[in-house]
Amino acid sequence: MKSTEQLPLRLVATDPDETFQLRFAKRAEPLVSGLARVSTRASKAGLELAAESERDLTEAMEAIRRGIPSAKESAVEVVYLNEPQPMEPHVRVRVAVPEDFYGDAVRSLNLRSGTIEAMEDATDGRKVVIASAPLAKILG
Repeated sequence: MKSTEQLPLRLVATDPDETFQLRFAKRAEPLVSGLARVSTRASKAGLELAAESERDLTEAMEAIRRGIPSAKESAVEVVYLNEPQPMEPHVRVRVAVPEDFYGDAVRSLNLRSGTIEAMEDATDGRKVVIASAPLAKILG
């Protein structure tokens, strides 16, 4: 796995009930050790998590909360790397559309290099598409 300095998305997990965040970080680190796409580093600020996608960070925080329910997370920080081919941050999007436009929404996400993760029916008759895609293509 790449080090935390080589991944574009970062957050810090903390435990408000713990006086010493380094102790929390040492307890939380093994909880995410099975996640291949997440890198960790224990620090006195808490457990620093780094990943290529927001989905990976979400999975890591879910794993931590299963073991330590009081765990909290900072906002996701996007880090631009000085590499010849910098890695691009990905975001998870949730698109709710009327059923008639369902195919158009999927097509638009695919054109933006999106990966469809799930398709659901909303309670109000709309369709919901959940996908992850490069941030620049979603905003551009």
